[in-house]
Amino acid sequence: MLAGAITSSVYLLEHAIWSCKSSEPTRILDAEVFRRWVIEGGMESAIQSLRRTKSDTDDRVSINSRLAFGAKEQSKL
Repeated sequence: MLAGAITSSVYLLEHAIWSCKSSEPTRILDAEVFRRWVIEGGMESAIQSLRRTKSDTDDRVSINSRLAFGAKEQSKL
């Protein structure tokens, strides 16, 4: 998700720069689209998702290991 948001942001930034340099009639709109995407759009939620994933990493690694290789604890029968 984050890679897609970054890719979209770079594309929108490049387009806004090109639009301004070329004096396109939509240059103000293009710059606003980029600003809104970064500030109000996908980037913020993608960054929050990344932070959530990083905070859960240790627990997830432990659980993933137990799922894949079995628990070290003995079952009480």
